[in-house]
Amino acid sequence: MAAKPPFGSSQLRSISPNILALTLILATNFSLPAAHAANLYDVRKYGATGNGVTDDSRAIAQAINLANQRPGSIVYFPAGTYFIGSANPVLKPVSVIMEGVNNFSSITFGSTSYIDLEGTSPAIRNLKLVKNGSTSIVAVQVNNASDYDFSNDVFTGDWFQDVYVTKSGNGSFSQNQFLTDKLAVQVADQNNNLTFTNNTFTGTQRTAYFITPQNAGGGSVTIVGNTFTNGLLAINSNGDLSGTEVINGNTFKNVSYGVSAASWKNFTFTGNNLSDVDYGVFESVSQDTMISGNNIQKPAKAGLHVSSALNSATLTNNKIENISNPDPGLTYGIYCSGCAKTALIQDNVISGSSNRPPEYMVYGLNNNDLTVKGNQLSNGNYGIYTPFNVNNHVAGNKIRQMNAPGIVDEKSTVTMIFNNNDLRNCFKKPNAKYDAMIYVNYQPGVAKPDFRITNNTYTGSPGDAELFIHTQGNPVQFGNKTNTMLPSQPPQP
Repeated sequence: MAAKPPFGSSQLRSISPNILALTLILATNFSLPAAHAANLYDVRKYGATGNGVTDDSRAIAQAINLANQRPGSIVYFPAGTYFIGSANPVLKPVSVIMEGVNNFSSITFGSTSYIDLEGTSPAIRNLKLVKNGSTSIVAVQVNNASDYDFSNDVFTGDWFQDVYVTKSGNGSFSQNQFLTDKLAVQVADQNNNLTFTNNTFTGTQRTAYFITPQNAGGGSVTIVGNTFTNGLLAINSNGDLSGTEVINGNTFKNVSYGVSAASWKNFTFTGNNLSDVDYGVFESVSQDTMISGNNIQKPAKAGLHVSSALNSATLTNNKIENISNPDPGLTYGIYCSGCAKTALIQDNVISGSSNRPPEYMVYGLNNNDLTVKGNQLSNGNYGIYTPFNVNNHVAGNKIRQMNAPGIVDEKSTVTMIFNNNDLRNCFKKPNAKYDAMIYVNYQPGVAKPDFRITNNTYTGSPGDAELFIHTQGNPVQFGNKTNTMLPSQPPQP
C-alpha cells in the first residue's frame, strides 16, 4: 500500500484561513523587486545581518560600491533592521536605488552615519530610516543629483534635517511619512522641477518646518495631496522670481503657518483644507498670485495675507470661517496690500467667531487697482476696510453683523466706487472715529477723487440712517436717492 503523504488534503483543510492569508501577504512583501532584477545587490549576500544590533555598515557599503559601477542598479534590503555604525558611517550610492520591503525594512543610524545620495535617478524606496544615536544633523543628503526619488519611506528621529537637498534638480517625494519636530525636507538651491505628492508630515508640537523649497534656477514646485499636522511652518518657500509654485488639495492641521511663500513668478494655492492655523497663507513679492477654492477654518491671525504682488493678486471663492481674535486689531479674514497692478477679492465667504470677532474681514491697503466684489461677510468688527488705494471698487457684497462700519475707505486717491452692497445690522457699536455705515474719507486740499456711491442697501435701526455716509474734506455729491435705508429687523442670513 502506498505511503500517505505527510501533509495531506485533510490537514490543508484544517489550516486557518487567516494563516493562509498571512502567508500570502508575507510572500508578497518579502518578494524581490521585479525591476532591474539582474542588477540587484542583496545586502545580506555581502554579510549584513539585519538584526538591529550588529554594525552592518561595511556590508552595505560593499553592496553599494558594486552597484555604483552599474548605474540604475538596486541595493536591496530584505526585511530586517540594519544598523549603520562607525565602521563605515557614510553610505554613498551614486545613480543607485536603495530599496527595502515596505513596512519591514529599517535602517537605524548610529555614530556619525548618514546617506549621501548622488548621480542620475538615485532613489530611496520602501525603507524606514530611524535615528539611533547618530550625531549627524541629517539622515539623507542629496548632492549633485538629478531625477532623484523618495517613495514609501518613513523618517523618524530628531535629526535637524531628515532630507537636505543641494545642487540637485527634478526631485520627487511621494507617499512618505515624516515624523519630526525639526525640519523634514530642505531644498537649498533647487533647479528645474520638484514634486511632493501624498506625503504625511507630523510633529508633536508647533516647532517643525516640514518643507522648505528654494528655487534658484526656474522650473516648478508642485505640492499636491499632502497632510501637514502640528508644525510651525508647513511650507516655507522662495522662488527667486523665476519659478512657479502650485499647492493643491493639501490638508493642514494645527500649524502656525500653512504656507509662507515669497518671490515666485507664479504662485497658485487652490483646493486646500486648513484648520487651527495662525495664518493660512502668508505670501509676498510674487509676480502673479492666485488663491482660490480653499477652506480655512479657525485661523487665529489671518486666513489669507498677501502683499506686494509685482503684477496681480486674485483671491476668489475661498471659505474662511470661525476667525478668532486673540490679538485685537491684528486679525484679518483677507489682508491684501501693495499690489502693483490689480488685486481682486471676489466671491469669498468670511465669518468670524461670535464671541471674539476679528478686527477686519477684508483689508485692502495701498493697492493700485482694488476690486472687492460679491463677498459674504459676517460677525466682525469692520466689514471691508480699504485705505490708501489708487482705485477702489467695492460692489455686490453682503455684509452682516459688524460692530463697526460695514465699509470704510480712507484716502484712496483716484476713484472710490461703492455700489450694490447689502449691509445689515452693521455699526452695532458706534465709535467717534468711524461714525457711519459706509465711511469715506479723503484728504482736504487735494484733488477730489471720483466718488460713486449708488444702489446700496442698509438694514438697521431708523436712527442710524443719518450715519449711513460720512465724509471729511471738501463737499461731495453721493447720489443719496439711489441708496436705500430700511428699518431695523432681526438678523437675516
